[in-house]
Amino acid sequence: MRTVTWLLLSAVCLNGCIIYEEDLNGSSGGGPDRPGEPAPVDTAAPEVPQIHLWLDPAGAVPGEVAILSLYGDGQADLSTITDVEFFGAGAVGVVATDTRGHDEFLLTIDVPADATVGSNDLLVQFEDGTAVYVDLAFSVVASADQIPAPESPPPSVATDCP
Repeated sequence: MRTVTWLLLSAVCLNGCIIYEEDLNGSSGGGPDRPGEPAPVDTAAPEVPQIHLWLDPAGAVPGEVAILSLYGDGQADLSTITDVEFFGAGAVGVVATDTRGHDEFLLTIDVPADATVGSNDLLVQFEDGTAVYVDLAFSVVASADQIPAPESPPPSVATDCP
């Protein structure tokens, strides 16, 4: 009986729980799920919204000073534009700019009299560092009847009126 009591007492005393404390927040070189293994790396590219911009009118003749409206599809606040620049045929220069709210930006441009007829791309930069490059945004044309129609209607124009 003495042996049985001794064995029971020994079994109760030796039965225990060992607790290991380990930091699993990644500071020990391991990932959040497995200590000692590298943390997973997120390789997915950040989602960048597609900003669609267009000019109205989308063209001018050589020797003309014109006021253009730059419109957007609502993905960007056009009142935060900091710089606008044309690239391409015609050496179109921006003389002045003005904002007309979050959905319209005005550009006064100068098309030199000796400008080459052809297409121009547009680079628009915003306060937050975002830049939008618009392919074939503007055309220098030989005559006013060749000025292309705007790509989309301005947001303030109702298209479903009877």
